Amino acid sequence: MANNVRVTELDFDTIKENLKTYLRAQSQFTDYDFDASNLSVLIDLLAYNTHYNAVLANMVSNEMFLDSAIKRSSVVSLAKQLGYLPRSRKAATSTVDVVLQNITSKPNFLTINPFTLFTTNIDGTSYNFYNPVSYTTTPNNEVYTFSNVKLYQGRILEFYFTVGAGATPATKYVIPNLDIDTDTIAVAVQYGGVGSYDETYIKMTDITEVDSTSKVYYLQENTEGYYEIFFGDDVLGRKLSQNDVIKVRYLITDGDAANVSDTLAVSWSVNAIAGETANDRTITTISKPSGGSEKEDIDTIRFRSINNYASQGRAVTANDYSTIISDRIPGVESVNVWGGEENDPPVYGKTFISVKPKTGYVLTDTEKNNIINDILKPRAIVTAQHEFVDPTFTYLGFDVTVRYSSAQTNQSSDDIRSLVNAKIATFMNTNLSRFNANFYRSQLEEQIMDLDDAILSVNVVLRLQKRLPLTPRVRYSGSQIIQFPAKFHPNEIRSSYFYFNDETGDGIGYHPAQVRDVPDESPPDYEGTGTLKTFDLDTNAILDDNVGTVFYGLGKIVLNSESPLTIYGYIGNETFLYANAGLQETASDIFPAYNEILVLDTSVQNTLAGVTNGINIDVIAVNN
Repeated sequence: MANNVRVTELDFDTIKENLKTYLRAQSQFTDYDFDASNLSVLIDLLAYNTHYNAVLANMVSNEMFLDSAIKRSSVVSLAKQLGYLPRSRKAATSTVDVVLQNITSKPNFLTINPFTLFTTNIDGTSYNFYNPVSYTTTPNNEVYTFSNVKLYQGRILEFYFTVGAGATPATKYVIPNLDIDTDTIAVAVQYGGVGSYDETYIKMTDITEVDSTSKVYYLQENTEGYYEIFFGDDVLGRKLSQNDVIKVRYLITDGDAANVSDTLAVSWSVNAIAGETANDRTITTISKPSGGSEKEDIDTIRFRSINNYASQGRAVTANDYSTIISDRIPGVESVNVWGGEENDPPVYGKTFISVKPKTGYVLTDTEKNNIINDILKPRAIVTAQHEFVDPTFTYLGFDVTVRYSSAQTNQSSDDIRSLVNAKIATFMNTNLSRFNANFYRSQLEEQIMDLDDAILSVNVVLRLQKRLPLTPRVRYSGSQIIQFPAKFHPNEIRSSYFYFNDETGDGIGYHPAQVRDVPDESPPDYEGTGTLKTFDLDTNAILDDNVGTVFYGLGKIVLNSESPLTIYGYIGNETFLYANAGLQETASDIFPAYNEILVLDTSVQNTLAGVTNGINIDVIAVNN
């Protein structure tokens, strides 16, 4: 009779009902009231027990697979099988030059010893920085210059382990800090517990280079989130012996809290260098503290472990490059890589790389050189040439018209406007603001329609904007090209307002002006060309009749080198010249390529006509 019990449903109520159904079918319980009897309690216990076991079995099976595991310890363990080590919290790094003068003893050389303390103040908080490696210099006219000293933020700690009796290569030594930056780990061994810690061990990164005498250690994350080290077995790395003492020095760091924005000044102080007292000490910041990040989260481990397994630590395909850079540079938000044969124009034999950092807009030259020399060259094809291309940004503005039935909702026009504004911002942050992210107008319009059943129609008109760095008396010349990722609509290219100077640059005879496009044909050819001209905002007179050329079908503006755009001053004290363009109706979807990123225009531009916002929403109530 056991086959009469249904086992396909595993929730409590269904299990209980199935047990009752089974018992009712037994002759011993004919006409028995299960709901009002003591036997009902026993049935509850059986149902609860079955339900608990079902939940446990489901949880266990979920934790067995990388796609469905939800516990960090499970994801880390599964990633380990793919040869992936989850990234620890990363310290913010900075590069400085240190110059010492007027040193009394005038030594032949000076050395900045490892882990010398540097201190800086960020937003009122003091942070410690250390140099993990030493730097040595000789004097030049009694001036000692240390160039490109790399500093890591954190607090230095040391921990000691003694190898006990019965220790095996499987014995793990747990570093008892969760906020460690594993890149700063330095391991040294004192053999037999006597002498100095001269035997330095390095982390194993390539098992093909390890033999029985290699002084390497292995690193992994355990189930509690701590990192632990272990050593070789006299086959893959030298085996440690009883009474050997292991010294582990490392930094615990504040992660992204020590990152510095581009606008914040950084000043430094440093402890005495090699015991010398300098009467004149200068520390110059080459790159501000950046790149600090938190520990990898579960979703990131899940994604990167799979891609890391696919790349096998090599840099051959574009995906390999993206995976390696994202894995080893924690301050990276988005990476795009393309071969020279795909470039426009083609450049064969090169690999182009564009990186968008989490803070700021572009990487520093130091960061780019570190990626090429320390990360890519050891893993790439020997003859490969790498070139960084800074990301370029196209800012999207929106003119949105929403019609809604006021009779079908309690929402006011302002409520609808707020909902639409928030939806556009969410749509941009979720779907765009990274490489290879396309904009589809229909998707945005559909999501706005879903905000409220009372919304009857939505029409989204896009405005594209490029920004040129601007200072007073600037001259844009030399056939500068401004490339947009979509086709232009004729008669809709407009610059922001500025003062145009047609005299000698002394402030006499300047006019409030704007650059506009004038199609070369009438009616305009949407695949043809137009001429950029500078107009006087007061009289609408043409001040310069040939600033540049517009290629409507290519989405390209070329500033004229023979008649360069000259700007005396900028209305509103902005730091950019805004180039705004309307899209052709057939170009409502935008497909950025190479190093192009679409972002939301959140600027407020001061103009003579008023204030222009990135999102303009017109909400029309219909009474039906």
